[in-house]
Amino acid sequence: MLELSMDFFNKIHAKDFHYYTKSAASLTDKELRPISKKDFDNFIEYSEQRLIDAYSRMDMPNQPWASHTKEEVEFFTRYIPNDKNAVIFDIGCGTARHLAELKKIGFNNVYGFDFSDHLLQKAKELHPELDGHLFKKDARTLKHLKKADVIFCLYDVIGSFPLEKENLKIIKAARRNLKRGGIFICSVMNMELTENICKNRFDIYEDPKKLFRLKSSQTMQKTGNIFNPDAFVIDEKSKLVYRKEVFKGDGFLDSEYIIRDKRYTMPEIVGALKKQGFVILESRYVRAGKFDQPLRGTDLTAKEILVIAKKAAI
Repeated sequence: MLELSMDFFNKIHAKDFHYYTKSAASLTDKELRPISKKDFDNFIEYSEQRLIDAYSRMDMPNQPWASHTKEEVEFFTRYIPNDKNAVIFDIGCGTARHLAELKKIGFNNVYGFDFSDHLLQKAKELHPELDGHLFKKDARTLKHLKKADVIFCLYDVIGSFPLEKENLKIIKAARRNLKRGGIFICSVMNMELTENICKNRFDIYEDPKKLFRLKSSQTMQKTGNIFNPDAFVIDEKSKLVYRKEVFKGDGFLDSEYIIRDKRYTMPEIVGALKKQGFVILESRYVRAGKFDQPLRGTDLTAKEILVIAKKAAI
């Protein structure tokens, strides 16, 4: 049972979420009072609703992990049909950097889908050549008029949602939008590395106060390196990863969110793809920009699991 002041309790119900973690951090034990599991779930759910806000405020073009576009696209071309008319989708395209590079080397039928207006606008500013090729869509419900030869779903789009059924909807959408025999290339956050470096591990519901005392960071906004072991917690029951992310100085209201994500072991993501009718061609632990160099699962740079799969002809 979490203990909070009445002032904090009221702020949760007012959904004044921008300040709640600061309020909790400033309270003394004598000022704290119990809060129910239901209310705890309510404000975590409200944080989930703010996922688009947090995602939109990432400074993606300037983050180190996003600086290897050319190398990554060069690797991907091994799996793209040798046909400049091949239809290529990027689900959760962000600023559409991979699509822009593909278009630069001659692939014209490229289409990007994202649920963030802000990032899509940024993509159009950075890559005006993609005008008419970018669409606001939720990855879970995507159904495009064309079917793709290749679909990308990179850098943790799968895993953004804490409920596994929501992440599975993304995989199902990829299969639905692929041609028979089409290629699906996805990457997810590596849970094996996360477990190996974790410093904070407890049952969130047994002692949620520890979550509010967790150090806040601007990692998501500034670097995107969300593997800092001082800045995340693994919930022992759900195996979800919790972080406190601060956003400020970007022209919007200064905000602090609790973010939680689903990270995968190799067997989990491979099994999920197989269950949805994909044949696995390759799977490996990788680092950004070095997808051609397989790593050990606990290598400190192996933050992603990359899977190349093929839609079964069924």
